[in-house]
Amino acid sequence: MFEDNRGMEKLDVLFANRYIDAYRAFQKNEIVTTSLRIAFQSSKEPLLILQHIFLGINAHINLDLGVAAAEIMSRKNVEDINSDFNGRNTLLGDMIDSFQERLNAPSPFFKLVDKLA
Repeated sequence: MFEDNRGMEKLDVLFANRYIDAYRAFQKNEIVTTSLRIAFQSSKEPLLILQHIFLGINAHINLDLGVAAAEIMSRKNVEDINSDFNGRNTLLGDMIDSFQERLNAPSPFFKLVDKLA
C-alpha cells in the first residue's frame, strides 16, 4: 500500500508505543509530556465526549506523530516519506464515517449534529 511498507510499520509501532508508554508512565505518576498528561487527567473530568476526543487527538497526533516521524527519519530527508505520510492521512480520512457512527451510538446529540452537518 505504501512505497515503504517497512518504514510505515516502524512509524506505526513508534507512534503507538509513545501513547502506550506515556499512559503507563502516567499510571505510575511518572513524567509524561504535558499535552498527554492533561488529556489523561481530564479523563476524570465531566467533559463532553468530543472534548475528550479532541484532547487525545491533539496530544497524541499533533505531538507524537511528528516525534515518531522524526525518529524514523533521523539522518534522512523527511521529504522521502511525504507520499506515504499523505497516503496515511487519506486512509485515516476514509475511516471518518465509521468513527462517526461509533461516536453517534452512545450519543443521540452527536447523531443529530452529524445528520445536520
